[in-house]
Amino acid sequence: MTSAGLEAELRAVDEATASFGPKHPETLRALGDLAEAQSAIGDDVAASETLSSTLAAWEQLGAEGEVGAIQTEHVLAQVRFRLGDLNGARLAQERVVAAVETTFGIDNDTGVQALSDLAATNMAMGRIESALALQARRASVIAVLDGPASRRALQARATVAMTLRKLGRFAEALEVDAQALEEAEAVPLDLRFLLDSRRHLIEDFAGLKDWTSAARVLVELFDLGMAGLEETDDLRVYLEEYRLVFEELACDLQRNKVRKGTVVILMRGGLLASWVGRRR
Repeated sequence: MTSAGLEAELRAVDEATASFGPKHPETLRALGDLAEAQSAIGDDVAASETLSSTLAAWEQLGAEGEVGAIQTEHVLAQVRFRLGDLNGARLAQERVVAAVETTFGIDNDTGVQALSDLAATNMAMGRIESALALQARRASVIAVLDGPASRRALQARATVAMTLRKLGRFAEALEVDAQALEEAEAVPLDLRFLLDSRRHLIEDFAGLKDWTSAARVLVELFDLGMAGLEETDDLRVYLEEYRLVFEELACDLQRNKVRKGTVVILMRGGLLASWVGRRR
């Protein structure tokens, strides 16, 4: 977006105001476009002011303005987040979740997005327990929409498990991840998803200091990747390159000879995350 684009949006607001009045839905939609243009040129302060006044106008329309108010507050929350006003973003997102649930119900993609945004803001604020509750609710909604063994549902559960690990609740994370892997293999989902699921299990076992199980899954992961990936696949090339590293890790774990560096690799994803996460 350029300054010329911003000027065009300003003219559109003026024209809509002249044609329909300042509080008409057409004018308010034009103001929403103006706020988007302001953000695009890096002026989130101006965008926040535009969106705040537009939101108030949508709310004054009552039932006619419900959808516009939800959409505007959703964007306003994103702008506040970028401005560093995390608490303001959180409060806006909480209102969006409540409004979506009242207006549409929560069991839809709009509800999924609203819960996702609020969970991310809570996580950024260090409100991890609150984020976990929202992530679990989001995972339940996706399971209803897509089916419990769908890729999106299993990814949502993996996010729940990741947050459980952040809280040190490794046994609960292991339960979530193990069930998700079982369901992913039954579908089956793609190989890279199955490899990533095993990486999560390794992190769970490492958190529980169950090094024997961590070693077993590490070997499974390596063998599965080597057997299933094409020889020219960069992931297979990476596995070949680090074959000795993987074998050494597995042997150390099986002998309960765990070096500090090994724990870091497993707990943080480290080496494993660097290759499993490539070229999704």
